[in-house]
Amino acid sequence: MAKVLQFWNLAPAPGGCPFAHRAWLALEEKKIKHEKRIVSKENKPQDFLDAYHSVWPDKEKNATVPTIIDTDGTTVTESQVVVEYLEQRYKGQGTQLIPTDPAHAAKARMFGELFTSNFAPGNHGIMFSKTQQEVADAKAKLVHGLQVLDTFLTTQALQGGPFVLGEHYSIAEVSSAPFVWRTTFLAPHYRNIDVFAEAKARNLNRFLEWTQAVLERPSTRDTAIPHEAIIEAWKPMVPKLS
Repeated sequence: MAKVLQFWNLAPAPGGCPFAHRAWLALEEKKIKHEKRIVSKENKPQDFLDAYHSVWPDKEKNATVPTIIDTDGTTVTESQVVVEYLEQRYKGQGTQLIPTDPAHAAKARMFGELFTSNFAPGNHGIMFSKTQQEVADAKAKLVHGLQVLDTFLTTQALQGGPFVLGEHYSIAEVSSAPFVWRTTFLAPHYRNIDVFAEAKARNLNRFLEWTQAVLERPSTRDTAIPHEAIIEAWKPMVPKLS
């Protein structure tokens, strides 16, 4: 068995993939010793493919990151599954990412679902639009999503701190931080859109407070690779506007 947990991630560097970035944040928050293994989309090593398909038997599915192999040989894939596995497997170590209170755990997961359905689609639309009108439509969709998230944080988040669970960083932030961090530089670079300036202009102060806390979290800073690497990796995927 491996002496330390094996963490498969995507080139160009650890944290290159936002979904694998979720797992990296969890590893850092839980203070789990691990070895980073980097794979490229074009050339995935056989040991990675074998590990992935040992738990995902559909050989026609593209093998994806994050995939981890724990010290006892347990193999896990899919970002949210990996995060929840790490919390349960290493319970009592590092940050408690999923609270024992069922209502609080549900609140954290609910925010993750809300983020996925309200932030991600608009942001994705901005990046992959092919015309200026499509960008404008995607931006309007994202602004609406920011307003929804701000309302949730204002009315549903716990008091006493900037996070969804007040002073307690949780799975709510792990699931969303990689996308928030990327938005700070990808949208401005490729589409000249500052999402957070849009939030400030609309006085979405609770969302901005949460965002600042997420970006200043040591685990976010420690897993932040150079912006240039992410920008370059995205270059072939972002359409030129017509």
